[in-house]
Amino acid sequence: TMEGKQFAGEYQLFHLHAGRKRSPTMSIFIDYNETSPTNTHFQKLVAQFWRIYNQDKTRCATQQRRERRLVSRMRHVLGLEPRDKDIDYSIWDKFSTDADEPGNFELRGNDKHDEETLDENGVSTSRKLQRQDGESVGTPGRWNPYERDSILRTHHFYGYEGSTTDPPCGTFVHWYIQDTPMIVSKLQYEQLKAILFTHTDQNCQSTSVQYAQSVARPIQDLAHRGVFRCTRRDFNSDEFVAAKKAAEEAATQEEGND
Repeated sequence: TMEGKQFAGEYQLFHLHAGRKRSPTMSIFIDYNETSPTNTHFQKLVAQFWRIYNQDKTRCATQQRRERRLVSRMRHVLGLEPRDKDIDYSIWDKFSTDADEPGNFELRGNDKHDEETLDENGVSTSRKLQRQDGESVGTPGRWNPYERDSILRTHHFYGYEGSTTDPPCGTFVHWYIQDTPMIVSKLQYEQLKAILFTHTDQNCQSTSVQYAQSVARPIQDLAHRGVFRCTRRDFNSDEFVAAKKAAEEAATQEEGND
């Protein structure tokens, strides 16, 4: 929330240095409307999040299949019926192949082929992830988190000393809140929500800390801390400042002569 307006999301850039006690952290609000266009540069980052999301989903499914196979194998070794009347098979995920159906032990091959990777569309393949697209000033071929116009649309900001927005909410952050939001499309916003709220890790554990479809921390009291604002007036050149000072002195002298 800034000046009474609540934004759809927030993009944070933490800067850490072993020699500094505080972390100068940049915050850029995210906004959208029904007609806002796709932020093509930001979408490259979203695509990377989807790759990780789908990788973890695939690894989770692989683990679940192995657990199902273990149950079937143990029953086969023990000479038991393929299905256990005490197991509710309806709660299991859809079986990936006929070989995963309980009882089809003889259809299963070696588990060494269980490891899966994904391409950019989330399709299971054996290819490696492609290198990220995009350019940055420091490292050619890498994605630029400060890309002008698409992400960092202003140099003006609000500043204050505060804490991280995630537990344990350490009070070592110096916030720089950019006064102009990043614009994304409605579809991109929905993608971010899906990634944040529904991601599970490779062990099938949910990683989301969302509550009621939100990961925002409640607004905190300033606790006597000051908030300052840096605008265009604070970025004048030395020549401009000197000329302005000379003009003010000249105007003061004229008033004195009158």
